[in-house]
Amino acid sequence: MEYQLDDGEACHAKYPDTFELPAEFIRKNLCVGDHAKLMFIVDDFTERMWVLITSKEDSKYIGTLDNQPQFSALKYGAIITFEPKHIIDFLVANKEKEDAPF
Repeated sequence: MEYQLDDGEACHAKYPDTFELPAEFIRKNLCVGDHAKLMFIVDDFTERMWVLITSKEDSKYIGTLDNQPQFSALKYGAIITFEPKHIIDFLVANKEKEDAPF
């Protein structure tokens, strides 16, 4: 069973009054150690889960799944590659870190 990542920007465009997103600047400037919440789709089931960012290459993030999924397509610790458009929420590792852009 494969998964897909839902496009948070598309969801926001479709439901702007009820589907909020972090600002684009934030979604594009998260750092290693921060968490991004993504929407994983398997068949007709969508699950929102946290991913710990472990690296950033060009405009893509790489991280590890930091939740235990309900479906079997993924496991805790799975490597996930995603883009800022997939991010629907975030947690900053240390708000006082010097390299935080926001």
